[in-house]
Amino acid sequence: MIREGFIIMMDILGYKDFVTKKFDYNDFFDVWRDLKYTIESSQETIKKRIPSFDIYITGFSDTYFICISFQDRFVKENTDDIEYCFLFINHFLPELLHKSLLSKIYLRGAISFGEYAIDTENNIIIGEALNDAAEWCESTNWMGIILSPSAAIQLEKVMKRPDGDGESLHRKALILSMYATYPIPYKNNNYGSKYAFNLLAPFPFTSASFFLKELRKKFSETVNSHSEDKYKNTMKFLEFCLEKIEK
Repeated sequence: MIREGFIIMMDILGYKDFVTKKFDYNDFFDVWRDLKYTIESSQETIKKRIPSFDIYITGFSDTYFICISFQDRFVKENTDDIEYCFLFINHFLPELLHKSLLSKIYLRGAISFGEYAIDTENNIIIGEALNDAAEWCESTNWMGIILSPSAAIQLEKVMKRPDGDGESLHRKALILSMYATYPIPYKNNNYGSKYAFNLLAPFPFTSASFFLKELRKKFSETVNSHSEDKYKNTMKFLEFCLEKIEK
């Protein structure tokens, strides 16, 4: 079935050297099951308001996909639909990233937008949006989630949308608060989107500060010479996000 919407593609950094060698397999499956439950619970919340809203979750080995669309329509020309997709991402992604980081599962990824096709029976995804997500997912030298250029265009549509009533203003502000404009550390001097997902945005300063303190401890237990740059780049970004909350 052909869809149009967002794809979040994430891979686990250090999977071969850390997860498969130092994690108990059952523990890893328990963590992933918990993360998947976080996503599905968020889906049920938004489906009560928009019954045609749909997500598809799949993964293999160290790579996972979350496809977000509507069962009955494309969304490109409907800014309301784009906003609801972003709100759904805002609803589950901070918790998912928090849980994964504190479980020493370090995710890097990209959010793309476009057409794609899903064969749920055979667990297959193909299409433009998947190719875009795959291209940008591994482009960064850190642990974090970026918007690909195709998704950045959709965010900028939300930015440029004329202000409406109080609910519309609140929705727009909530979406924009979750994306930091930041000099993203791309590999090989590549340049892409300037928007990164700010996983600290929903939390008050004290909670965010405590999270960073705990994360430093986790990193100190797992970081090696191969991942040191990724660690430094990640912490630099999160400290930048923390400063935004403090202000």
